[in-house]
Amino acid sequence: MAMVMARAENARALLQPNDEEDEAFLAKARENRAQRIQSEVAKEKKYVNDTGYKQDEPTAKVQLAVYKLSKSGAQIASGNLSDAASELGKGDWVTYAVDGAKALNASSDGSDFASSVKALEKACENGDDAAAKSAYRASAEALKALAASAGVADKLRLL
Repeated sequence: MAMVMARAENARALLQPNDEEDEAFLAKARENRAQRIQSEVAKEKKYVNDTGYKQDEPTAKVQLAVYKLSKSGAQIASGNLSDAASELGKGDWVTYAVDGAKALNASSDGSDFASSVKALEKACENGDDAAAKSAYRASAEALKALAASAGVADKLRLL
């Protein structure tokens, strides 16, 4: 029995201390993490400014529409029509996109885009896969036309 206890004592001597209970270690780890995050944010901002990806507010509103439409398109492609309908119905992103395009002096009033998105949302709510895919293509084309009429089609990502 004494032999077993001696081996157990030797084994405990090899164990590493529990760093989660060391407050100074945890504080230093948190500080290092905060510094890394700040460094990454600074690098991202520098990259955006250096590459010219920074957008003005009206262009960003149209970019948001590209993002939302793209996200719903991915859900339609995977057969999640109810999720796509939910995504399409969240917020006033269609109005923001149209307002953004108008602020950029778009020659289009955006009604084609707004009506095509409504048709897309309705097709998704009804669970009609073929109609949803067709309406998605129409919405994407209407958004491209809106962006082109506003002169920002070349500035948008994923369009």
